[in-house]
Amino acid sequence: MTCEFKDQCPIPGDRGVKRIFQRKYCEGNWHECARYNLSLSSQLEKIPLWLLPNMEKEASELLINAT
Repeated sequence: MTCEFKDQCPIPGDRGVKRIFQRKYCEGNWHECARYNLSLSSQLEKIPLWLLPNMEKEASELLINAT
């Protein structure tokens, strides 16, 4: 299965780095993706473009600061 947000995700980098993130998160364990998990929260209006799928700590901080 593939993440429903795969085509909208602004993963930066060249094709190699971007492809690594896509395989691990978009096409694999998207439930572990920081961006996906933030999208489930109604506390944030917009997910920052700088947030990468592996930035769980930063995602948690964003949620804490949003309350």
